[in-house]
Amino acid sequence: MRGRARKGVFGRLVSITLVLSLAYSSGSAGFNGALLAAADFAQRAFQGRVGPFTDRPLPAYRGVNPSRDPATRGGLWNARTKAA
Repeated sequence: MRGRARKGVFGRLVSITLVLSLAYSSGSAGFNGALLAAADFAQRAFQGRVGPFTDRPLPAYRGVNPSRDPATRGGLWNARTKAA
C-alpha cells in the first residue's frame, strides 16, 4: 500500500462536500432559478391554480362584420381614425 492513500469516512465526506459545492457554485443561477420555479409551481398546484392565468381566454373581437375588408379592416378603421 505504498503508493495509495487511504481514505476514511471523513475524507470521503469532505471530498463529496467539496465536489457538490464546486458544482453548485458554477451553476448557482440555474439551480436557484429552477428551485424557485419548482416552488412556485408546487404552491400553485396546492392552491388549485396550475397556470399563470386565472381566467379563460375570450374569443377575439373581429368587429361588426368579421369579413376582411382591406379599406377599413372590418370596421376598425374609418375616415377619422385613418386621418389621425
